[in-house]
Amino acid sequence: MIRLIHTSDLHLGRHDPAVLNDLVLLVHRLRSQDRVSRLLMTGDATNTGSVGQFDHAREILGNHAALAGPAAAGLVTTQPGTGVVPGNHDYGPRRLVFSEVQTDHFVEFFGQLPAPGDPFSIGEGWGLQVLRVCTTRGAGRRDQFLARGSCVDQLASLRQRLGDDGDKPHGVVRVLLLHHPPSYRYPWAVPWPPFELDVESRDELARLVEDCEIDVLLSGHTHVPFLRVGPMGGRQVVEAVSGSSAIRSGTKAAEVLGHAVKGAPGAPNSLVVHEIQPAPDTLTWTSKVYERLNARFAPYDGGDESKLPVSRVIDKL
Repeated sequence: MIRLIHTSDLHLGRHDPAVLNDLVLLVHRLRSQDRVSRLLMTGDATNTGSVGQFDHAREILGNHAALAGPAAAGLVTTQPGTGVVPGNHDYGPRRLVFSEVQTDHFVEFFGQLPAPGDPFSIGEGWGLQVLRVCTTRGAGRRDQFLARGSCVDQLASLRQRLGDDGDKPHGVVRVLLLHHPPSYRYPWAVPWPPFELDVESRDELARLVEDCEIDVLLSGHTHVPFLRVGPMGGRQVVEAVSGSSAIRSGTKAAEVLGHAVKGAPGAPNSLVVHEIQPAPDTLTWTSKVYERLNARFAPYDGGDESKLPVSRVIDKL
């Protein structure tokens, strides 16, 4: 079995060191059990996009070297940016005014986006291709203030890079990383609902999913985990939202987001673990929420249906 460890919203600089340590321990524990494991991060690695916070992110995520040190979780990659996408906080303290500002350390960490990524082998003749887009580049000042997302241009560029027909290679599972969850809807009726991906981007994403045969969508942003298997653009997909994996519990941001999304502040830190079981003709993808309770990340065992494990069997076409 192969595991992908899906984290989000670390908010380094406003994180809880004890929670971050427990996250690293989980990564090492899971990695010791599997042939291949990779760590994916779907935005807001930093809290204000400072140079020091990006340096810390490289140390923790091991972005430039596999297992860069005993305290590094590691992306198991020697190429920068292959498993991470930016969130709205990664643009820095002036992000609410200047949406297009990208510092050198920002580009060095995330690479150039969008990026289709090269498929890598996961056994039994299967490959995994990680696609990445930025959902904050197209957002105007009002949308940025409301933490909304927009990425029509990014999606159009990704489509072009995947080729005119968008057909994926035989036996390849396509996974799209983005910060804003496609299915999230703000619970109250307001003219400009915060935290959402805008309608134009959602429509373009649905077309991309269908035309380019995307199988899995991974995101974050809301600080609350969510799993589903269902239709998007006429295609069945796995959609997984990772909660906030390391932000300090009880901060104003966590309380506001927790209340806005679920009506209950102070949600536990969480992440998602994706278990991939390849076979000659099919591949089973299972996603599980892990929550931190009693200083340890463990599989969720409560009754919230949105956090219960989901699975999808993908045929090798």
